[in-house]
Amino acid sequence: MEYFACYGILYPSISRWIKNMTGRAELFGRILMLALLVSCIQSCSDTIPGERDFKAYYTCYGEGDDITGPYADIVIRFPDEKLFVFSRETSYIPFLSYQKDKWPVPRIIERKGDGDETRPDRDNIYSYARIIKNAPEEVIVHLRYFPDFSKTEFANVVHEYYAVKPDGKVTWTIRPGRSKLDEFNDPGNLFREELILTRKGIRQISITEPVLSDDALPAVTGNPVIPRMPGPGPLLRWDFDSGLASRQVQQRDVAIEKVNGIPCPIEGNTSLWKKGVSGTALAFDGYHSKVTFKNARPPAELAPFTLEAWVALGAYPWKEGGVIDITDKEGGVYLGISDLGRLIFRIAGMDRQHTLVSDVEMGLYRWTHIAAIYEVSGNEARIYINGREAGRLSLGGDTPNLVPTDIVIGLNKEPGKTSQHVSRDYPPEIRTPEGNQAMVYGLEGLIDEVTIYGVALSDEQAREAYKLFAGDEQLLLNPDLEPRILPGEVDGENAEAFGAYYTKLRYHDLWDNLWRTSPWPDIVVRFDQLPCRVVYWRGSNYGAGWVTEKNKWMSDQSSEIMTFYGCAEHMADKQNRFSHVRILENTPARVVVHWRYASANIMYQFQDRRTWTDEYHYIYPDGMAVRHVNYHDRRTGWQDVQFFSQPGTVQEDNIDLQALTVANLAGDIFNLDWSEGIPENKLEDASISLVNLKSEYKVVVIYPDGTRIGTWGEMERATPETRFAGPWNHWPVSQMPNDGRYALRTDRVTHSALGGGEPDSLAIYGFTNQDIKTLLPMARFWNNPPDLKELSGANQVLFDKSQKAYIMEASGGRISAIIVADQKSPLHNPCFVIKNWDRKDIRLTLNKKDMEPGADFRYGFVPRSEGYDLVIWIRIESEQEERISIDLL
Repeated sequence: MEYFACYGILYPSISRWIKNMTGRAELFGRILMLALLVSCIQSCSDTIPGERDFKAYYTCYGEGDDITGPYADIVIRFPDEKLFVFSRETSYIPFLSYQKDKWPVPRIIERKGDGDETRPDRDNIYSYARIIKNAPEEVIVHLRYFPDFSKTEFANVVHEYYAVKPDGKVTWTIRPGRSKLDEFNDPGNLFREELILTRKGIRQISITEPVLSDDALPAVTGNPVIPRMPGPGPLLRWDFDSGLASRQVQQRDVAIEKVNGIPCPIEGNTSLWKKGVSGTALAFDGYHSKVTFKNARPPAELAPFTLEAWVALGAYPWKEGGVIDITDKEGGVYLGISDLGRLIFRIAGMDRQHTLVSDVEMGLYRWTHIAAIYEVSGNEARIYINGREAGRLSLGGDTPNLVPTDIVIGLNKEPGKTSQHVSRDYPPEIRTPEGNQAMVYGLEGLIDEVTIYGVALSDEQAREAYKLFAGDEQLLLNPDLEPRILPGEVDGENAEAFGAYYTKLRYHDLWDNLWRTSPWPDIVVRFDQLPCRVVYWRGSNYGAGWVTEKNKWMSDQSSEIMTFYGCAEHMADKQNRFSHVRILENTPARVVVHWRYASANIMYQFQDRRTWTDEYHYIYPDGMAVRHVNYHDRRTGWQDVQFFSQPGTVQEDNIDLQALTVANLAGDIFNLDWSEGIPENKLEDASISLVNLKSEYKVVVIYPDGTRIGTWGEMERATPETRFAGPWNHWPVSQMPNDGRYALRTDRVTHSALGGGEPDSLAIYGFTNQDIKTLLPMARFWNNPPDLKELSGANQVLFDKSQKAYIMEASGGRISAIIVADQKSPLHNPCFVIKNWDRKDIRLTLNKKDMEPGADFRYGFVPRSEGYDLVIWIRIESEQEERISIDLL
């Protein structure tokens, strides 16, 4: 007997079997086999692709709401009509849908929020989903959320990944949050479940739970170990050389106090070992990293002491950063570094605090020896930098109040507010001091060879302590600290192709290690016709960075409101609890990036549930983009041209003093120069601006006609000598709860402001290396687009200013029209979006000449719930009528 297979079941050949039957047997056989055949077809159609496409798309699934936009949800459509949906209605917990049936994916991690069991995150403030890959062979969706609203720090985030195949097979992985970065990144820190989606429901095939690795951690390559010379015996000593040997998991986060052999816990995100002045050193991130020696007891009688350490600073502390903190509320001693790089030695006396500050600043990115000494005989404190005395202070009639307490290395014990808050320059009703909240801060850099002596080292002994490890000058000048370079992803060259991609941008490891991200937290848009990039980076809280070929950045403001705790804007969302970006379109014709953020304050609080913004950035191959801002609450300001200064640079290193050139649509031009103070824009109807960064390419901002371009900064400059508003370093990158901090040093990346317009919801951004007059045709086109006449093959046409595109719906396989361009309404690099179009090749004819796809004519298809949108971009500049036709091949 012959058989055929269906869904893993063998059935006898129908025709052979029935052929030999007669009468009732034949009738029964035919009925039986018909039933089997129907069952077979039904089973096959549960999983096997048909003629329809397998695709994923963004949409508004189900009912809309008042705080999201038209692309809030994700649908994966299978060839057999079933849908796999990531929707707001379930806080993006996916479900399978077929006709009227719905099956949720079984939960592995329980979620507790402010909603119900079906929708645990009521307004989806912490939850979002993104399409990472959308290909015929596979769709990958990334889901991010916090399972417990009472725990929303970095370490508590959960990432889920759904790799979906056209046949309904799903590989679902979950990476749960962990307090330690090593555990979070452990390859074994994954739930993994295999599913099959059918038209009858979800079949669970297998599941595995996380199993963390117990492999020993590899040794770190250090510098040569320098033996200690004879001298005073220390009471306590940390050489931080544990990194030289491989360590078992149990000893991963431990530093050994060498005199007594006591293991001291290393707290923070990770134990990061680096090359030290001798052997290895320990890295500290300035926010969480610390080493603790429990229950240290001072001598019973008043006695001299010395505190000593080697430090390499990556940046100065936000106010004071502890190197050795032996304090509590009753008393103690503290050795730290100030926000201006000065050494601080504080002794709590029986009567009052005594603070000694060095008369010199410590440098960055070099090893520095520091020592603090208390001498009983003279009742005085002395401090040393690199073996030289840097200050002394008499305690007068007071004596130190040393108390039993923990010794903490690298981090302050008590929270404090940063220095240089902008409220210094304003009355509280304008810039409230509540915009500067306390946080525990520490040292950002490396610490090595920490020693505490029960004697007061002499001047000579302090010099010798420095010289012991100072023999190799090149080693001292080149600590094992990564440079801080903004990740603009530019190399001075054009990209091979225009398009966007998800990635994970690196800044430097001390900062990178704060985060618990997916492999794709950031987005970069690159161009094949110019060497610039648009960068959506978590360090700027996803505000777009317009990056020139020399890695000069222009960024911008967001929807901003004022609250009790100061400014509520994207800059305040330091951990990106709310802010995120998604690629909505990525075709040869254009890229569309969706940026969603909340106008929450520095305490992550909402003024009301509607303070959300959805921005859509329509980016074209010529380097120009439309920024469309949709704030869901009342109208607010969102535009202010700002530029970044890399660490180690000042404002004038990054932008010309003639920082802005503006023009109106008539072609009048005015230059704004900051040489003599904040200039006034005297070209009142200017709507075009050129930001004159120090690079070949400049950043363009074009406003709707009628927008007033202004400047500001007279009241908000770090010093009287500062040229531009700012610079500030509370953003980007920083993690402090602060809405405005002046930068008095160049140790950190800063931003500065020029000013901007007050457009309602739209502006064009982009790049050019040409004169501002070359921008006039595009500005005129956008503000006064030419009409289309003699339109055929499409039901209607509309110029959507928010997309800088003509939108139409196809009614046939051929569309033609005449574009009525003239000097007032020129045609400039238009985009056409044609809805309801078959996903097939096209022929574009311009003035009866066929255009070949390439640099000047590009097209692509965007999946929608019904069919596809055809997106076309053409490079053309014209002030006369142009006949265009689009044919389906």
